[in-house]
Amino acid sequence: MPKRKYRAPAYIVERMAELALLSNGWHNGDGRKIKRSSMRAAHERFREYAGPRVHLYPTIEGRIQAEFAPTLLGYQHQDEIL
Repeated sequence: MPKRKYRAPAYIVERMAELALLSNGWHNGDGRKIKRSSMRAAHERFREYAGPRVHLYPTIEGRIQAEFAPTLLGYQHQDEIL
């Protein structure tokens, strides 16, 4: 079975690549490398994403925090930890 094409917006693909480069100690000696499970969850979550603008941030624990910005369409601000 062929692999599904990843069609997330370019800004998400670029940010995921940046997060993947973080190593242990990235935040003043603290901060763990992003966990593989979090990277997989984020890739799956945003595989075909077409919602409001999302900002991806690393957490000290090695996870990814997604913050969904409000838009003119009325989406409410929400956070999601992957």
